[in-house]
Amino acid sequence: MSLDTYRNQILSNSSEGNVEVNQRDLIDKILARYSCKFVIYRELMQNSDDAESSSVKIIFETNGSKITRILFKNNGFAFRSEDWNRLVKIAEGNPDEQKIGAFGVGFYSLFSVTENPFVSSGGQGMAFYWRGNQVFTKQGPIDDDDKGWTTFLMDTREPLEIPNIEEFARFLVNSLGFTENLQEVSMYIDDVLIIQLSKKMQEPKLVEIASGLNTFSPNNMFHLTSVDFRGVQLDVKRLLIPTKLNIKQLRSHMYQTLEESILFRIANGNLDVKVSKEFSAKMERVTKKKPPNNTFIQMIYAEFDERNLSKDDNKDISPIYKDLISYPEQGKIYIGFPTNQTTGSCSHLAARVIPTMERELIDFAEPTLAEYNNEMLCLAGTLSRILYEYEMAQITNFYNEIISSDIENNEETKRPEKSTSKSRSKRSLYKWLKKRVLHFSFKKRTSIVQMTQYDEKISPYRKWLEKWAAYAIAHFTYNTGTPNMQVSTIAETQFSSCLKQNLLILSTHGVLPISNVRLPNPKITGFIKTVPLVPKNLLEQCNLFFNKAKEVELIAELGLQDILDELKIRTLSEEEIIKLLKWWISYLTEDNNFDTQLLKFARIGDSSQTLNTIQFYSNPNKIPLDMSIPFEVLPNNISKNFTGQELENRFGWTELPLVNWAKFIVKKPELESDFEFAEKVHHVIAKNLEDISQEDKETIRQLFVEKKCIPTEFGMKYPNESYFQSVDLFPNLPTIKFQDFTSSVRRLMEHFGVRMSVELKLILKRLVNQEDCYYIQIIKYLASISDDLSEDEKNILKNESIWPKENLSGSQPTGEIQRFVARDLYIPLRSHREFGLHLIDWNVEWSNSSKEGKFLIELGLRKHPNLETIIKLAAPPTDPKIRELALKYFIDNFDIYSQFYKPEVVNIAFLPCSNSDTYAKPSECYADDKCTIMNFQIIREDLRSKAEKLGVRQHPNHEKLVKWLTENPPQNKNKAKEIFEYLSSQQKDFTDLEWNTLNDFEFIPIQDVSQSEIINKLIKPRECLFKLKEESLNDFFPCVDFGTKANKFLAKCGVKDEPSSADFVQLSVNSSHKLWNLYLKKYLNILEIINPNLEIILELSAPPMDPKIREMSLKYFIDNFDKKYSKHYKPEDIDIAFLPCSNSNTYAKPSECFIDDRCMIMNFETIREDLRSKVEKFGVRQHPNHEKLVKRLTENPPQNKNEATEVFEYLNSQQHDFADFDWNILNNFEFIPIQNESQSDEIINKLVNPRECFFKLKEESLNDFFLCVDFGTKANEFLAKCGVKEPSSDDFARLSVNSSHKLWNLYVEKYPNILEKINPNLETILGLAAPPSDPKFREMALKYFIDNFDNKYSKYYKPEDIDIAFLPCSNSNTYAKPSECFIDDRCMIMNFRAICKDLRSNVEKFGVRQHPNHEKLVKSLTENPPQNEDEAKNVFEYLDSQQHDFTDSDWGTLNNFEFIPIKSESQSNEIINKLIKPRDCFFKEERYVLLLK
Repeated sequence: MSLDTYRNQILSNSSEGNVEVNQRDLIDKILARYSCKFVIYRELMQNSDDAESSSVKIIFETNGSKITRILFKNNGFAFRSEDWNRLVKIAEGNPDEQKIGAFGVGFYSLFSVTENPFVSSGGQGMAFYWRGNQVFTKQGPIDDDDKGWTTFLMDTREPLEIPNIEEFARFLVNSLGFTENLQEVSMYIDDVLIIQLSKKMQEPKLVEIASGLNTFSPNNMFHLTSVDFRGVQLDVKRLLIPTKLNIKQLRSHMYQTLEESILFRIANGNLDVKVSKEFSAKMERVTKKKPPNNTFIQMIYAEFDERNLSKDDNKDISPIYKDLISYPEQGKIYIGFPTNQTTGSCSHLAARVIPTMERELIDFAEPTLAEYNNEMLCLAGTLSRILYEYEMAQITNFYNEIISSDIENNEETKRPEKSTSKSRSKRSLYKWLKKRVLHFSFKKRTSIVQMTQYDEKISPYRKWLEKWAAYAIAHFTYNTGTPNMQVSTIAETQFSSCLKQNLLILSTHGVLPISNVRLPNPKITGFIKTVPLVPKNLLEQCNLFFNKAKEVELIAELGLQDILDELKIRTLSEEEIIKLLKWWISYLTEDNNFDTQLLKFARIGDSSQTLNTIQFYSNPNKIPLDMSIPFEVLPNNISKNFTGQELENRFGWTELPLVNWAKFIVKKPELESDFEFAEKVHHVIAKNLEDISQEDKETIRQLFVEKKCIPTEFGMKYPNESYFQSVDLFPNLPTIKFQDFTSSVRRLMEHFGVRMSVELKLILKRLVNQEDCYYIQIIKYLASISDDLSEDEKNILKNESIWPKENLSGSQPTGEIQRFVARDLYIPLRSHREFGLHLIDWNVEWSNSSKEGKFLIELGLRKHPNLETIIKLAAPPTDPKIRELALKYFIDNFDIYSQFYKPEVVNIAFLPCSNSDTYAKPSECYADDKCTIMNFQIIREDLRSKAEKLGVRQHPNHEKLVKWLTENPPQNKNKAKEIFEYLSSQQKDFTDLEWNTLNDFEFIPIQDVSQSEIINKLIKPRECLFKLKEESLNDFFPCVDFGTKANKFLAKCGVKDEPSSADFVQLSVNSSHKLWNLYLKKYLNILEIINPNLEIILELSAPPMDPKIREMSLKYFIDNFDKKYSKHYKPEDIDIAFLPCSNSNTYAKPSECFIDDRCMIMNFETIREDLRSKVEKFGVRQHPNHEKLVKRLTENPPQNKNEATEVFEYLNSQQHDFADFDWNILNNFEFIPIQNESQSDEIINKLVNPRECFFKLKEESLNDFFLCVDFGTKANEFLAKCGVKEPSSDDFARLSVNSSHKLWNLYVEKYPNILEKINPNLETILGLAAPPSDPKFREMALKYFIDNFDNKYSKYYKPEDIDIAFLPCSNSNTYAKPSECFIDDRCMIMNFRAICKDLRSNVEKFGVRQHPNHEKLVKSLTENPPQNEDEAKNVFEYLDSQQHDFTDSDWGTLNNFEFIPIKSESQSNEIINKLIKPRDCFFKEERYVLLLK
């Protein structure tokens, strides 16, 4: 049984009991326990304000030291009977939605101090007393002299201490802040007045709401219709008595009285409330009162000019006002009186939000209340924004009137003074302030703002304005509210979003949208004059606000774009440029990107030169300040303030390169005319020449060689026309002339090409022309100046054919002397003469170490033949004598050639071999005789000791050996034996690649016995074997034997000792082969040797292998299965058809054949009968698995009933393994054969799926409507699992038979039975009873609905939700919903539908009303008013009979609507019909009571 059943059982059978409440515990533990102080006074003052009291008295009666009785009096309206009733009912709050009390428990806070409170009001009294744990009351009339007051009397449970007077006064002040009616509170100790508070308020003043401001809450529950504010003055008069009060001295001592006042404003927002009926119901369920139609929210807001302008905030405010004026701390939420919840801003907020029971926090737990509270708090943010915008508008007015004119008169603007003087502006300011501050008209007040008299010497406009703006911003900057931060978050979000335009703030340029103002950056402000900034004082005082604004991107720090905007409109002084660049450096240091626009727009001083034209800065240590510099160089007055690294890294300005300055200075005309100027320029360049690149040196040289810039004895000359003073070969040379010829200047002159010697061309000319000169002397001269020769000059000496060749004949030259380039001649040595080389003609003693020898060798004169020359001299076809001399010279001087000698790349055959007249390259001959067996060359015996030095190896390397063997394989066994033995000695260096090459290469000679003759052939190592121990098997393989050493080499090449199992497997011997019988005889031995793995033995057992081989292989597999194959054998993975089946010549895989013959009915293979006892261990199953059965059935469904019966019966025997997935496939697949009658009455066979057919019904007449099958009991069991079933209610519901169908009459006859089978739900039966169903079925369906209404449909039937027109109306063929037709015919006068008469006795329970309700009647009248008097009379008389339900709203609608037809005479005297409103016409007589209404 279910829990619901148990509950119903208890409710119907068990006795009833009450839930009892221990009132003592309820009150003591819950109702009288509050966390805040003075809670009973808060509750009583709230009740007083709700009772429209203007005055309250609190009287503490004492026993001389402590309080023994408390009296609380208010002068509001007296208790009514309903008030007395609510007082004695816990938790029945005030139902008035405009009152705060909601829970009905506030009164019970009195029990925290008293046991038996007494209440008197309006001549009645009520006493509370305890009996056990229950509280009781008695009420009756009293003769009260104090009838104008409602009094709460509380005899204290125990004497209480006198509360701290200042603290209690502070509580009373705070409580009086938002009271609507209460204006005066007095507190007495015995009969002495201790505290008296009074509140005065101005008339409210409307505040204009900015256009575009969204005054709706997010879900449109509240609409802020208007905002006003009023000035409030709160006066407190109190005795200054000591903290530890002696009550006995209270009457005898004259204590001083202190009077204090405070001014503030209360801003009031009026709200319209609009909630849905559903929401209102939810609210009423939770709070026991409906939401109000309108309410309000209020804020305490002290404007800036109402405070002491010369003092710090709150410094001079009396402590008793500290809680009332919250600034700069957070304000509190007031729900009548203050709660513990803070607002987040500096204003108190009073709102009729729904609190928790203690009224200390806002209720966000209950979803409905949370939504209500959330919506109202949103408009608190809207109200804050309106007040903020109001303040900023005031600041804007002040700025525009006073500050703007002050700016216009500022000396910085350098504008002419206007006619309005400063004194006039200041007097205007004073008047404006006075008007603003003195806006209260109270007779008695003490302002916290002290207006000082005007002093012309003091003009603190800006500072005062910034304080004002800071106060406004700080007031509405939201911090995190406590304890629930949700309060501040809601208000802050709405504050920000309710107005699309940006927040206004004060800037250095007036009040502007915050997005147009920038946060100051100290690094930037030094050169920014036109961008509006947040004033420094404002930023410091409102740091939190601006941090938040920056986080949400409302405001940005002064940045690059602002600088660019500034630079576009003005030039900067050099000092400002310096500040700009210093900021830019720090900006880039923070990994910001470089923006070239800054350089594009920044202009320097009067020149207006933009920084993007600057490329360099000058270094005065390199280029003196008195020298001219190019335009693109930053002025030194600016650049001297920065390091070179800063200018280079941040701006890309590099130090002015010497080459750039040279390009600039070389254009000065003074360079070619002024000796002093030219020498100064040369000194600058010479001083810095060594510090620049070779390229720049060359550029400078090219610039100056084109200028007559060298001072000489013969005037200014080109550099190449000038000579150093030491060159005196000719008397008329122009030598240089400097006042200060330093070593650096000398180097510069050398660089410019000033000549240090006589031109080489002249010397060459003499040499070539064989003029009177002795070339050896010339060489000595050139050698002496060789260090001074230029590279070009040396190249001429090296590359010109000017050097004479020695005359080897020894006779005097009679013809022209042969001259060569120096590198084509050799030094004059005997050995060089023997070789026949060209020697330089030198008729004096030669020395390589002399100055002349060194000079000539430097020019290319050869000391030795080069490597190629000496090797060619040692090789044929050179003369044999010279060959031997050259070879000896090469060997003796090998150290000279060794660094160039690479034997592997020498391509000249210069080494003599053992074979006479044979020469070889070092890489083609060897030192060991044994390699000759493979026809390799060996070096001559006398040279073998030097073979290693000459790069001759002992043996050919492995690559050459392999190459030779593959190109020249041995052709007979003897030759092969020698080669293989030699190769065996060299095999250590062979690589795997080479062994692989040989393994696959035919180089082993064997004799092959063909059918008719013996032939020699070469085979690969992997194709032959060494001879086997079992000689009979050798006949099947090619075998070789070349001896132990040779066989070692062949073994490495891949010749094997024994055939592997794979070799045996690869044996291919057909039945015609001479070895066939031997093969069959040895096959089992071969199998043992093969030791085949699982895959091989199965392949040998399967086609296309020979049948005899197959049988022996299968037998081998079966015999060895357990010990060899079982652990590797996985039948489901076997992909080889090796098992013979019952059908001859058919083989199958283990997974494709089965043991039980019954599966053959579905064309599965079964294994050969002789194997069935063994094959289960090989994975052959008794039957196919469910997947194969389903697959076979879907691919080959049975085609007739007999076949199907056998198949389905077999499948039924196997169904226990079928999965849900299999049944799902079959349920949707056509595999059931049936015979179907076509339109032409022809019987055809077709296949259907299980869900399209059914088992036959017991009621045979119904079988005609369905496709029914029957294959016998066992087969039907299988089909039932596939989804064949008896027709269900849904199947009957889906029946579709039209009147033309042959089953139509049977369908109509059986329709009631079919409905019983369908068992339709409410929506289905109503749909069947409604058009467009056939009328016969409609009527039967409606009857079925009516007959079964009580037991089937009543609990689901809700007439107001029915959207189907199923009820027949009086008008024929008309159907209506229950809410759209009615019982009484009279409503038809207004075109409403009346239900069919025969149904009227039953339909009230179906929700059909007698008449339309008032809303439908009003709607019909306004949409279709009567058009003539007769029709109107009938309509109005009917409406008169129904008017008892009309509401005020209905009457108001009709009063203002034109629905009364009258006849009127037009201007052309034509009678026309028209409709008029009731308020536009009058009765002739009392005819229509409705119209009177």
